[in-house]
Amino acid sequence: MCLLQIAQIINAIATPIIATSVGIIAYQQWKTNKQKLKFDLYDRRLKLYEKSMEFIGKMMIKGNQNDVHVFNRDVSESIFLFETDEIPNYLKEFGEHGQKLTGNIFMMNTEKENNPDGPRTNKYQEWSENYIAEVKWFEEQQRILPKKFKIEINIFK
Repeated sequence: MCLLQIAQIINAIATPIIATSVGIIAYQQWKTNKQKLKFDLYDRRLKLYEKSMEFIGKMMIKGNQNDVHVFNRDVSESIFLFETDEIPNYLKEFGEHGQKLTGNIFMMNTEKENNPDGPRTNKYQEWSENYIAEVKWFEEQQRILPKKFKIEINIFK
């Protein structure tokens, strides 16, 4: 066998080995990128969960309109992070209940300012009851929220 034939044999063997190696590396990169995407999605969903829990706390301690605005802005990307509309719609409810709660606080405070020493109207009682109902709703969400998010942010599924 001459040197030229040995070089041709090595070249013929090396080409499929290199092609196979490139294929294996590409597959490993694809798997790594898929895992990174899964982790990034988990991380972003977890942040939404944390912001939601923080919002619940703020609403239970007399939140304000700015808290509602910031929450709605912070969770607006949720429609792009979940396969179904269940969580985005649920988070939208948070904003709606936050609006109701802060609206009742505003109305009660307005009446107190307009009539600081006088008796409260029937409307004041209604706002107060609505406020309490909204606080209870948020209190209940402390139990419900983790259950809803647990399925969606499970990194092992």
